Amino acid sequence: MGKTPNTVSVNGADMERSFFEDNVAEAKALDWRPSAPTSIEDHVHCIVCVKALRSMSLSMVDPLGHRYVCRYCFEHYVSD
Repeated sequence: MGKTPNTVSVNGADMERSFFEDNVAEAKALDWRPSAPTSIEDHVHCIVCVKALRSMSLSMVDPLGHRYVCRYCFEHYVSD
């Protein structure tokens, strides 16, 4: 995807600005806690930048354990 005024780079990924803004809004609406420092068989994706997370020590998890946000996105976009 080429850079346009409607594209942003987030944690190494280019995405549509509106998609990114919606992802950040969703993440800000949730309560987060550090995930357990374990690795997982498969992988999950950060709900902000959609980066694949292979180690839980690098992410935050919602209370139900269903959604994840990488530490980079949590520190730069989600936490106040």
